[in-house]
Amino acid sequence: MIKLNDTIELKIEKLTPTGEGLARFGEEKFVVFVIGALPEEKIKAKITSLNKHFAHAQIVEIIEQSK
Repeated sequence: MIKLNDTIELKIEKLTPTGEGLARFGEEKFVVFVIGALPEEKIKAKITSLNKHFAHAQIVEIIEQSK
């Protein structure tokens, strides 16, 4: 399970209606929202807020850019 301030690697699936990138982490497919991330990007992100249903994260590094 992820914790606050963890840095994790994510693949962004799509944009939400509010413009955040949406990714799912781990076998439990925990939802992570990332401001500024684009679909198909592979990123490293730091968890900035967390509850039992989802997390918000900030981009630390873009590993693979979106087309």
